[in-house]
Amino acid sequence: MTSTKQSVSSIINFECINSDKGYATIAVSPSGKQTNNLIHWNFSVFADSFSSQQQCQEVTKRLNLIVANHGKKMSDLLLTTDFINGKEVICWVYDFKYTCKGDGSNLLFVIPSAQDPKIVLRQLFDIPDDLLSVDVPLRYAPIYLKLGATIESQLAELDNVNSTSLIEVTSEVKNPTDKLAIYDSTIDESIQKNALQITVRIFTKLGAGSGIIIKRQGQTYTVLTNAHVADGSSDQQYTILTGDGQSHPARRKTLSNFKGIDLALVEFISDIDYEVAVLRNSEITIGEQVYAVGFPNYIYNSKGSIETFDWGLKAFHITTGTLEMLMSEPSLPEGYKMGYTNEVEVGMSGGPVLDSKGQVIGLNGRGKYPIQGIEIFALTDGTYPSPELFHKMNALSWAIPISLFQEGTKISGSLTDIKTQSVQPSSIPTIDSFTAVFNWVRYKLLGFRDFGTGKR
Repeated sequence: MTSTKQSVSSIINFECINSDKGYATIAVSPSGKQTNNLIHWNFSVFADSFSSQQQCQEVTKRLNLIVANHGKKMSDLLLTTDFINGKEVICWVYDFKYTCKGDGSNLLFVIPSAQDPKIVLRQLFDIPDDLLSVDVPLRYAPIYLKLGATIESQLAELDNVNSTSLIEVTSEVKNPTDKLAIYDSTIDESIQKNALQITVRIFTKLGAGSGIIIKRQGQTYTVLTNAHVADGSSDQQYTILTGDGQSHPARRKTLSNFKGIDLALVEFISDIDYEVAVLRNSEITIGEQVYAVGFPNYIYNSKGSIETFDWGLKAFHITTGTLEMLMSEPSLPEGYKMGYTNEVEVGMSGGPVLDSKGQVIGLNGRGKYPIQGIEIFALTDGTYPSPELFHKMNALSWAIPISLFQEGTKISGSLTDIKTQSVQPSSIPTIDSFTAVFNWVRYKLLGFRDFGTGKR
């Protein structure tokens, strides 16, 4: 066989070889020992204009740069999957707690949208089908390939005729909640765990939204959500999924003093001890880091959208962003005054917006770039924002500040035992396809007024 070196490493060097089975990437020790084929390039991953040799050479070169520029142990080198900017990708990391970076600095290659990422993994790395048979999309349960450990094992056992070419696969997931937000390792674990405990999924007759546990009185829990979520059941009956995976029947509670504000209350009864959210009781400021939390009704991969109604807690989602705008009057209708950079998906309406301490500062309700453009940004005084302001507002998600709810409950005298805290500034139902499509179209037309998509 012929060999083409891509770069030199004082420890391990990756080479692109042309074997009897086609081009492949192997690893070579300083003493010249070679592994079995690690990556098989007889499967087209890149554009048609790239030959299998070019594919092999390009990725092999990137692997050598990784080894040369990072003084980590070879055994810790991992390849992992993720979903960045709408595309399935494969990246390199040195720890299971990390995934692909949004800036692409640890990107190895992008999987074309027309190809199933799991098929790509199976063929490139010679992985048996049963190791990648899980139905959860890679975006929510990344696969980790122990590339470095495989290399060291093969070099150490080179004389063993039974040495394997299979890269060991793991998802490092011990229970369902370990999968939550795994694709954003920048979020503190305590924030994620708290967010899961205080956030619920609300199944309605038309679909599903999210909500926040804000009060407990005896065995009765009160959930704050959007009115447009609660309006999804004309009989005001719901099913609530809590952070322990349990389902509870629920009903709507009268909420006075909030006419014209997109808020609603829902109650359920349980003898289980659930966490109650802490509502921030001090001013919020532009530039604060914020987290948007909820249960998306759809996720997206190379084949389009996938419903999450039967995913249980695996549908839980949390995103990081920055508070960019706080509107006084005139503002957007129905209480939407808080603009933030987080991605907010259909189904996350009613879920909390949290500050850096995990305290509730708002409720999700409107997503970015609604299809009807400036018309959806009519202000409460009947005017429209300037083109410059519209451009900025259109690129933000929008929430109802929790302060509106707090002010209203003070006036009405209700819910006086809700947990609040001041912060110093420095410091499971079924759905038919027609209903799903109908509500998806309605969401697109109404700019994230999701109303749900059908009770399961």
